Amino acid sequence: MVCDNCPLRYAIYGVFGWCPACDAHNSLQILLKNLELAGKELALAETVDNELADHLIGDALENLNGSD
Repeated sequence: MVCDNCPLRYAIYGVFGWCPACDAHNSLQILLKNLELAGKELALAETVDNELADHLIGDALENLNGSD
């Protein structure tokens, strides 16, 4: 993701609330990215077989929980 406050591009693993470069609080930005990803997973789940769909739905819910 790219920080809304500075040009830093970085990856997020687990729960994260601050930009590592400028120290800006970015919980809302991370929540919105997680919602976007969950929406994509749910849309994809509608197009695949049941076993894969169940995995995608579970992963989407896990990501919303902040444990991506």
